[in-house]
Formats: sequence, structure tokens, C-alpha cells
Amino acid sequence: MQSRTRTLLACTVALISVAIRAAETTAEDTLRQEVAREYANPRPDVRKAALDKLGNCKDFKSWQMIAQAVSSDADGDVRAHGVGVLCRIEDLNGALAGLVASCLRSEKVPETFRQMANSTSTQAFKFEILNELCAYTIRQRYPDVPNWNNNSSTPIGGGGGGGVGGGGAGLSQQNNTQRDAQIKASRVAYEALLQSINSLSGQTFKPHKDSPSEVKKWWERSADAYRQKDAELRAKLNPAGIAKLFPGQPVKAEPPQDAKKPAAEDNKDPKNAE
Repeated sequence: MQSRTRTLLACTVALISVAIRAAETTAEDTLRQEVAREYANPRPDVRKAALDKLGNCKDFKSWQMIAQAVSSDADGDVRAHGVGVLCRIEDLNGALAGLVASCLRSEKVPETFRQMANSTSTQAFKFEILNELCAYTIRQRYPDVPNWNNNSSTPIGGGGGGGVGGGGAGLSQQNNTQRDAQIKASRVAYEALLQSINSLSGQTFKPHKDSPSEVKKWWERSADAYRQKDAELRAKLNPAGIAKLFPGQPVKAEPPQDAKKPAAEDNKDPKNAE
């Protein structure tokens, strides 16, 4: 009799435990499970649609799921789409900006990086994202179209050279035209990258050969000011209240402030205006 009683008690405890776990499962937990199933689909459009379902989520775990998809998906369009989904979610303490910056940092395909950068223009927390955009831009060189010698594969001032592979003037001219088209396409991408920085920061950088050094100098002067602005915004949004409303979202600690280090002053130069 006692053995039967103990067995019934154990079953009751097990059922209660299951019920408690079921009660602790939130709507977003269920949604993430649904998204995980759909994201296994080989079709990129289905995977994009799955990520879209997380676009209204307020749980940090859901945002992490999007970021993990961005870091692992083989399709560049899906990765860029995932960053777009992250950028449409309201960022209350800079946690989302950190995820977006991480996605930018890990992206190796230039065109995909540019698409990601284009999604960041409305972000409230700017420092981490601008840090990645500027670091990427500083490593680039402005794609300048050479002034070719007539029917030659060598730019004027490039020193010597005739037709490529002995193919004659016609082949050289064709190759030059193809290379010019590639350079012009790269220039369009470079200009779009600068525009992403301008849109997020309010700057007016113009595309030319000195743009990388101008961006570098500006960011060296301005980075601390943007970091401070993000800290002030977190304080304004009341991190304690955010943590209570959205327990799944981590509240970032405020960076140490150096009272002796003034924020960067506005630069009124049209190329580098703060």
C-alpha cells in the first residue's frame, strides 16, 4: 500500500513539474521553435519569412536567434535581410546595436556588408555600429577609373605595356572597358557605404581618394563623443525600468567616464562636419 502511495505521489510530482514547465514557456519560446523548424527550409525566401516572424519580439533570446542565423546562413541576401529585421526592432538599451555590430564585423562579402550597412540609418545607439562601418571604410581604397593610353592596357603614367596577352589593340580596348565597368560598379558600392555612415552620423563625407583618411581622422576625434551619447541615452531610457519590462534583454553597464576628456567638438568643415 505504501509503495503504491509513493508511486502515485511521484507521478503527481512529475505531472506538476511538466505543468510548471509548460506554464513557463512563453509565446516567444513557442514562436522560436516554429521559426527554427521553418528556417531549416533550403529556400532563401522561406528563411527570410521565418526571420520576419521574429521582428516584433522583445526577448533578447529571439534577437540572438536572428543574429545567429545571420552569422551562419550561406546566402548573403538572407544574412542582409536578418540584419534588416534586427534594425527594425526598437533598441531600448543598446543591446540590439551590439548584435548588429557583431553581424557587420563577421561579414566577409563586400556587397552583403553594404546591404547590411544600408539598414542601419535609423539606429538610436550609434557608437558600436559606426565603429564597424568606419573600420571597414578605412580599409578601403576609392575605386578610381584610370585614364588609359589609347588602345593600351596600361593607365597613363603607368609605364609601358601594350595589348594584353598579345591580343592587339582591339582586345586591349575591350579589356579596358570591362575593367572600367568593374571599377565603376565598385565605386557605386563605395559611395553607398559612405552614405550609410552619413545617414547614421549626420556627416557629409564625399567619395574621393582621400575619403578613407578623412573618415579615420573624424572617427578618431568623434568616437568618444558617440560612446558618451549612447551612455546618456541608456540613462535617459531608464535601464532599471527596461530590465523590469523586458527581463530577457540585458542592460549594458555604463562605460567609465573620464571627466578630464572633453567630447569632440563639432567640425563645420563640409567634408567632415560633426
